[in-house]
Amino acid sequence: MARQRRFERIYDDVEPVEEYRPGGYHPVLLRDILHSRYKVIRKLAYGQFSTVWLARDLKNFFYVAVKILKAEASILEGPTELRILEAIRANALCYPGAQHVVQILDSFTHEGPNGTHLCLVFPVMGGDAQAHARLLPERRYPLPVSKTLSKQVTQGLQFLHGCSIVHGDIQPGNIVFAVSAADIDDALSQPGTTLCEVKWRNGVKRDQSAPRHLYVPEPIIDRALITGQPGHKVMVAITDLGGAVWHDKAPSRLPRVPRALRAPELISGRSNVSDVRTEIWNLACLIFELICGEPLFCLSTFGMSTKQIDEEHQQMVEDIVKPALDQEAAISEFAAYLDMRTHGRLGDDVLPLATLLRHSMLVEPEHRKGAFELLSDPWFKAI
Repeated sequence: MARQRRFERIYDDVEPVEEYRPGGYHPVLLRDILHSRYKVIRKLAYGQFSTVWLARDLKNFFYVAVKILKAEASILEGPTELRILEAIRANALCYPGAQHVVQILDSFTHEGPNGTHLCLVFPVMGGDAQAHARLLPERRYPLPVSKTLSKQVTQGLQFLHGCSIVHGDIQPGNIVFAVSAADIDDALSQPGTTLCEVKWRNGVKRDQSAPRHLYVPEPIIDRALITGQPGHKVMVAITDLGGAVWHDKAPSRLPRVPRALRAPELISGRSNVSDVRTEIWNLACLIFELICGEPLFCLSTFGMSTKQIDEEHQQMVEDIVKPALDQEAAISEFAAYLDMRTHGRLGDDVLPLATLLRHSMLVEPEHRKGAFELLSDPWFKAI
């Protein structure tokens, strides 16, 4: 049964105001102090299950990012996410690639009008790969940058898979840039935060479930990348382990893999997200998008049933990846397709990249190369 609307609609880029309800988001205002320690300074991001805030650690006097889960998510998904984050922290020195996965610093619970919220504290990271791309000329990364990002994400996955963790939602929105203290100071020196007033509908009884206003997110930007500073070295990390699961364990929740990034076995329902080889297909789609500046599979969903979308997706796999061809012919065909989608800007990279991607996109998951094997591929070795 649909919930009755309690608030007037807000059309700015903010979280759904109706989700400020029992079990939903925690109402946060700037200058709130959480856990007697973290002073909220600005909103960095929001998602379906949480909001993320820049805060000042009043104990150690540095900036952190605080992710506040919805109260319902804190009960249903929070414990798994926290255990996975703690395993990542415990294994950070044991497996390579740990620097390309965001590490938890602290955790605590916070009581609010909408319930008990799990709060996770991380180092401050910048905007995601999607947001940064929108600020670049032609809305895509220079080829050397996109290659570096591709390798670092694969190194991060190598670490996660070594810890028997499947992220489950590898996409540009979950790849974030490292930022410097100067980037944070620069962001805080800019004009003030955009506020959106929360207006209750006539006849609705008011309570404390919603804040007086919502804030438009203001991610920290890697300015040196955007301005094209010569010699600047980018670094990214995989974030948002909210949908992660343990490898070889039946997931207790449905996978969050975006439709266009799903492997054939997910489209057909033959498998689930807890297989690391399923995530390799997802990785290949991400690398294609980072290199080409657009998704590999551009699915149309408006007015279509789930079955129709899946059928269209399967047909695209047949047309683009051409699994029916032998490997050599399939690589040659895919190289030509890459060359066309990039307007020839890959040059000598096109065949090595096509080879790497096709090894990651074999229809049978067990035949795909793992992250460790991919990093030994000549295309990655040359980066």
